[in-house]
Amino acid sequence: MKSKAVVAYVEYLFYIVFLHAVTFLLRPMTWTLFSSQPFGLDTAGALESLSNFVIFTVTAFLIALFFKSRSQTMTLGELLKIFFSKVLPSVLGIRLLTDGVHFLLELADPLYSAVPTLIAEAAGLFLIFYVTKRFVCKGQPTFKGKAGTKLLIGAGVLACICVWYAVSNASIIEELEKMAAKYVELPSLYASTAEHKLQLISIVFSLVTWVTLFSLFGIFNSHAEKKQESYKVAPALPRKLTFNRLGSVANPVPEGKFTTGTVTVLIARIFAVTLLSFVCMFPKVMLLPQGFVSDFIRQSSVSTALYSPDPSINSNLYWTQFGRKTALNSQKTVYSKTKVEILFRNRVILEFDRTSDDRGELHSVSAEGVEMAYRYEYDAVAYFNEGVPFAILMQDINSYEKQNDALIEICKAMIREGHFEAFENTYAYLQKYDPQFVKEFTDVYAADDIAESYLKRNAHIRPEYMRNFARSIG
Repeated sequence: MKSKAVVAYVEYLFYIVFLHAVTFLLRPMTWTLFSSQPFGLDTAGALESLSNFVIFTVTAFLIALFFKSRSQTMTLGELLKIFFSKVLPSVLGIRLLTDGVHFLLELADPLYSAVPTLIAEAAGLFLIFYVTKRFVCKGQPTFKGKAGTKLLIGAGVLACICVWYAVSNASIIEELEKMAAKYVELPSLYASTAEHKLQLISIVFSLVTWVTLFSLFGIFNSHAEKKQESYKVAPALPRKLTFNRLGSVANPVPEGKFTTGTVTVLIARIFAVTLLSFVCMFPKVMLLPQGFVSDFIRQSSVSTALYSPDPSINSNLYWTQFGRKTALNSQKTVYSKTKVEILFRNRVILEFDRTSDDRGELHSVSAEGVEMAYRYEYDAVAYFNEGVPFAILMQDINSYEKQNDALIEICKAMIREGHFEAFENTYAYLQKYDPQFVKEFTDVYAADDIAESYLKRNAHIRPEYMRNFARSIG
């Protein structure tokens, strides 16, 4: 591939990625122009819709600008006239039509509407590219060579992303339904963090769609053709060496290789676009700050052992979170993730992630015959006994195959303290070694009127959930 074509591909790939990065900074990944209540009197919703419209208009103009690269003669003034008189009204109609499809799909089960929503968005973007090219390039859009192959490859990659999105969406919906049935209040950060993960997949989907359309509509190639004079390469080496007036050998660069000027122009152009983009972002952030990324935080802490300095069991926490603006001077957290390491004498013996409204901490457990035992909320258990450290996720205890007397005593101690989640995650393991103990507490939680002490200890869990669970295993 010749240098001018390489430069064209690199430059436009940068523009595509950079556009998505800037859009992610300015707002959450959203397909529609309107907020969830576009016709309400909610001021925040109206400002969000206005912000989305501004970003959409700028994006549509950039698409038109990309197609302008096909023309050797069109001026910026002519492009602006065509854009506001023909392109913008047409693509805005396509966008609103696609939004209508989105709202109709939202009325369906979210489990089955996720993939059709992505497909609708890809189709809408294709129509936007098609109409823009028709007006800017003046003529029936034609596709560059091997269009079928390009479309097939792009569609294959998009199909894989759709499967990824569908599986992730189904998993999140299932987990949210379980949590809604179990907890009195659904942890807000879990829902927003799960939504953020889906947004990241949507960004990948959008990136692949843009690259496919750039290739399909020949923007990469047309840009290379347009820049043939701008990105000059030296002629092929002559058979004989020539000398300049000072007597030194003039060695031209072989055809197809990058020249210093080519790379310099590319870097300068990318730097200018980046600088201009951040300058243009400032008015939006000041006037319509809704959705702008703020307060990115990545921190760590160490929780030391509470009772015994040596040997010690402690935890390291690493948490990452960031928020988005709801107004100029206010924001809300939209993503939070905590990585927890359980350590014995500063050596990691277990690590796991947790998404919750709090980061959690180690709690001492007094278990008969165990030197030192802790639980990390209801996520993990760790102990040190007879010179051996041990740690396990609480959700894995029911499927644990080996008999572990220390672990059995720790599980019993947590259940006696009234922790329902300890009972829920360990009953099957204890059933193999002490079925009478399990029956005792199954009766406690299966009762029509659960004892007040257990209700207070588990105030964050719905009583009907505890009752139904106990009856299902009784």
